[in-house]
Amino acid sequence: MLRHLYLALKTRSNIVVRHLINLAYRLFEYSFGVKSHILRASICHLASFTIITGTFWLHFPRLEAVRIYDEQSSLIYIGKDDDENDGTDKLDILQALFPKGYRETDLGRVAVWKLPDYSQQWLQENDLVVYRVSRFFPWQIPANYAFDNPLRVNQMVRLNNINSIEDFMSSLVNKKYRQYVHQMLDEHYTTRFSHSLDDLQYFYQHMYLPTTQLRHGKFAVVAPFEALKKVMDRGGVLMMLGLEGQEVGGALCLLTKQGDFQGEFLGYLDGSETLVKRHVGLALYWYSIKYAIEQHASAFNFMASVAWVSNGVFFYKQRWGATVAPEPYVGEKILVRANTLSPFWREHLNQTGFITQADEGFLRVYLDLEESASESAYECAVKNGLVGIQVVRSGQHQNYLKLPAV
Repeated sequence: MLRHLYLALKTRSNIVVRHLINLAYRLFEYSFGVKSHILRASICHLASFTIITGTFWLHFPRLEAVRIYDEQSSLIYIGKDDDENDGTDKLDILQALFPKGYRETDLGRVAVWKLPDYSQQWLQENDLVVYRVSRFFPWQIPANYAFDNPLRVNQMVRLNNINSIEDFMSSLVNKKYRQYVHQMLDEHYTTRFSHSLDDLQYFYQHMYLPTTQLRHGKFAVVAPFEALKKVMDRGGVLMMLGLEGQEVGGALCLLTKQGDFQGEFLGYLDGSETLVKRHVGLALYWYSIKYAIEQHASAFNFMASVAWVSNGVFFYKQRWGATVAPEPYVGEKILVRANTLSPFWREHLNQTGFITQADEGFLRVYLDLEESASESAYECAVKNGLVGIQVVRSGQHQNYLKLPAV
C-alpha cells in the first residue's frame, strides 16, 4: 500500500508542476493583456524539461525487471510500471522483438544504481537485455554489442522548395504510392475548414474517438476533448473531409511559430473499414499537406512514430518522403545490450531496423554487417529518411554518414 501511495505521489507531482507552469503563463497573459510568443516558447521548453526530468524522477529509485521468452530465446526487459503510456510502449517494443508472441515472468524490482551489476549476470543467461530508461540515465552498461534507441521520433516532409501540390506529387519517389494518390483523387473528396467548437465536438465524438479506439484497442491512449480545444485555441484549424455529400473524416492541424504544419489529431467516421478501403487516411494526409503548402509551411510534421523502420506506421509515413526528426516530448530511450549474438537475433535485429541518434542525425543500426553490404544498407537507410547507418560489431561501432550539402 505504501509503495502504491509513493508511486501515485511521484506521478501526481510531475503533473501538478506542469499545470502550475501553464497556469503561470495564463496569469501573466490575463494580468498584462499581452500574448508573448517568446514567453510562450520559454514555457514550452520548460514544460519539455519538466517532462524529461519528471521521467527520471519516476524511474528513481527502482525499475521493474521481466524475463521475456519463447521456445528458442529469452531477454530481460527493464522498465517502469507506473506510467499510463507504459503499457503501449512496452507492447510496441516487445512485439517488434517477438512478433510471433511471447511469455513473461516477473523478476521483481531492481535498484537503478545496481543495474550495471545485475546486467552482467543477465547477459550471461539471456540473449539480450533491453532497458527502457530516462534520457538522463547516468549509468554506463557495458556489453560487447551495445546501441541506444530514442523510442519515438517525428517524421517530417520538408516543403521549402514545394510551391504547389503538383510539385509535391512530382517529388514522391515511390511510383506505386503515386498510383494510390491518383486512385484516392478519383473518389472526389471535398474539404471544409472550420474553427467551430461544435464541429470540433462532432469530430471528437464521431471520428477521433472511434478511430483511435478501434485501431489501438485496450491499449488506446485517448486524448481528452480539452487537449483538442487547446490546439484550436492556439490557432489550430479543423479540416473536414467530405465524400458523396457526407463528412467522413477530419484532421485537426496547427501551423507552429517555427513554420511546421502539424497533423495533431486525425479520425474518420465511426472508424469505418469501408472508408479505409476508399483511401480516407490517404486523403486526410493529402489535403492536409495541400493546405500546409498553401499556408507556406516549411515542413509537414506527421508526428511521432516508434523508432524502428520495419514498423508499419513508420513505413507508411516514410513513403510520403518523410525524414526523421527528434521528438522533444519523449523523456525516455531504449538501451539494447548483448554479449553474444546468435544468427537468429543478428538477422532479426537487422530486419527490425532500430534507429539510433548521433551528433549528425539519425542512423539505422546494423549488427555485424559485412563491408560489402554497407553501401546498399546505407542507400536503404537514406530512403528511410535517415542520414546513414551505424554498424555495431563486438566491442566497436562505426558510422557511415550522409552529411548535409554545404
